[in-house]
Amino acid sequence: MQAFVYLLQDLGVTPNMFYIGFKTGDFWQEIYDKKKSYKTSSNIVKNLLEQRPQDFRWFLVSCGSKEEMLEEETKLLKSVDAARNLLYYNKCNGDGKFYCTEYTKERNSKISRALYKIPKPMKTREKMRNSKIGIPRSIETTNKISFSLLGKPQPWHQGKPSGALGKHWKWKDTLNHFRNN
Repeated sequence: MQAFVYLLQDLGVTPNMFYIGFKTGDFWQEIYDKKKSYKTSSNIVKNLLEQRPQDFRWFLVSCGSKEEMLEEETKLLKSVDAARNLLYYNKCNGDGKFYCTEYTKERNSKISRALYKIPKPMKTREKMRNSKIGIPRSIETTNKISFSLLGKPQPWHQGKPSGALGKHWKWKDTLNHFRNN
């Protein structure tokens, strides 16, 4: 697989700042194709690129295999000590720390579900529920659950005000109850 190392120069600040990066794919397609959304893995640089793209200049440093380019990026970052150099946006000196290998389909689906708050499949939820059956809860856990449910309408209350608490219930009494236990 083809990969490349690039240098990004920020002309919008004085003195100019730099970012050294690595990416798989073709440089001209990845960087200059307006339809591609990837620009960099650095959140700082990504935000700056969105705010003022006209202030950045891209340079192709080298291209080759993925392994060669990872080594090249690390060599360049270490040569300028980018992690401690105030002229560089890079937060580390490479060693592949921020390079992700390709995710499996299962890993991608988990990430997607988490990002878009898609509930876990019923089979998974059932397994999670069954794994806790028969394990007694500590008093602390029971109190936390009770406290979190206070004031919320529960199906077994059927419209009654907070169940057994009744009409003379005061919030501070409940807090004192949990503080004392």
